[in-house]
Amino acid sequence: MARGYLRQRTKGSWSLTVELDPDPITGKRRQKFETVLGTKKQAEERLAKLLNEAATGLLLAETTTWTLAEYLRHWLVAYAAQNCRPKTQAGYTDLCEKLIIPLAGHVKLAKLTGAHLREMYTTLLTKGRPGGRPLSARTVQHTHRVLKEALSHAVKWQMIPRNVADAVDPPRPERKEMQTWNADEARRFLSVVTATTADGAESVPYGMALAFALQTGVRKGELLGLRWQDVSLEHGTVQISQTIQRVQRMGLVVGQPKTSRGRRRIKLTATMIELLKTHKARQNAVRLQLGPAWEGHDLVFCTPLGTPLDPRNIYRSFVTACTRAGVPRIPFHSLRHTHATLLLMENVPAKIVSERLGHANIGMTLDTYSHVLPEMQDMAVGKLEELLNVKAVGKA
Repeated sequence: MARGYLRQRTKGSWSLTVELDPDPITGKRRQKFETVLGTKKQAEERLAKLLNEAATGLLLAETTTWTLAEYLRHWLVAYAAQNCRPKTQAGYTDLCEKLIIPLAGHVKLAKLTGAHLREMYTTLLTKGRPGGRPLSARTVQHTHRVLKEALSHAVKWQMIPRNVADAVDPPRPERKEMQTWNADEARRFLSVVTATTADGAESVPYGMALAFALQTGVRKGELLGLRWQDVSLEHGTVQISQTIQRVQRMGLVVGQPKTSRGRRRIKLTATMIELLKTHKARQNAVRLQLGPAWEGHDLVFCTPLGTPLDPRNIYRSFVTACTRAGVPRIPFHSLRHTHATLLLMENVPAKIVSERLGHANIGMTLDTYSHVLPEMQDMAVGKLEELLNVKAVGKA
């Protein structure tokens, strides 16, 4: 809480001091000094006004000397590194260093305005970062979200009185049509990735991992982080408890699921259970053959030496499988979207689909997939018509 002091210097001259809370980052004292020429009453009125400004946060800006660049780099260490997953932290760092700081890093944090942000967003949309190309509205929108989050902590840490990003509307990207396969395309893909050679090896490298991704809807990182200790072939379930992702400048990193709901148990199909049994037997044979050369990480899907799979290699196999199956090359993440879409098309409750996907809430599931399922609207209308007609006949 701010404190104020009034001291007479000479006749008709008064010295005012407002003592703010110490700087939450550096611990240094923060003070505001003023000299008032006039009566004691005038000096007291001015001191009262300063204390009111301190209470509302208006004086904080005058005591904050950091530039936006200095603050963002501190925030990346003090907050992002402690609270974000490694891949998220790396993404925030790149975004701050490559987009925000080159364009607005020189601005004093206390002097940052909505006009600065709007100018930066316009530059990113029309010219891109220095030496780069214009960026998409989606990238600029993400930039806004990260900057808004960073500035919210500056408010929380009493460095600025308000978050100027709250008053800025970022560009709104057009919603891209989701790419998924229909049931026939999914079956053709599964037929290719589960095929074996004459000696029992996978026809497509890491084909079992691709089949698992489509059959369960797990994220790529969850797929690569799955361990045998998380698999119960007896009960036909898998527990999602860790991820493996490639992080810039860090390599492959073991982490936690994306959200608390990401830690989930998924029921397997009978077909997938049998495929995993075959896969485990094949993996055990390789492990025994290699002996000490096998690097055991207990991973279900791994390299021929037992080490974690690089996401880039699993993607290469995915491309190969799409070509052999004669199906559209959708993004790898769309295996997850295809899984969800096919279930919803078969009238599996959205709540169950949401639980399988590990979404934070069912609203996210409905928002993500409702726009790509116009057929469900037709089915709903048909069922409603049938239901009402039956009731009408019954009353007659």
